[in-house]
Amino acid sequence: MYKKITSLTVALIVFFMKASFVLANDVNPIRKLRDQFKYNWDIVNSFGFVIAIFMLILTAYLLWMFLRMLWELVKFGIQIVTGKKPLSDKDFWIRLAIAGAIVIGFWTGLIFDILEMLFDGVDQVNLDGE
Repeated sequence: MYKKITSLTVALIVFFMKASFVLANDVNPIRKLRDQFKYNWDIVNSFGFVIAIFMLILTAYLLWMFLRMLWELVKFGIQIVTGKKPLSDKDFWIRLAIAGAIVIGFWTGLIFDILEMLFDGVDQVNLDGE
């Protein structure tokens, strides 16, 4: 019984879709459907406060990360002076360099420039085939 109701519903939907395409006044009703189902990016402009909140959280995290880097550097310097660790500890310097690159990348805006270039590249891809 369920299969019959489902198939009847699908058949009616297909019939009415076909009838609506025939009765449409536009030259190409598929274009009208595409325009209605396409995402409206103007809605995102009204969510500026969300971006401001995100940037506040990101700034607090970057400040914490920078202070943590300084603390780890001071702690490492004390361990070098006391002889517990050598100056040539590769793991420490790699971790410090990666953390420093992340902090500097965000503070100078380099990360956002890279993301913007990626977005512009993806935005230029023509998925419509026109």
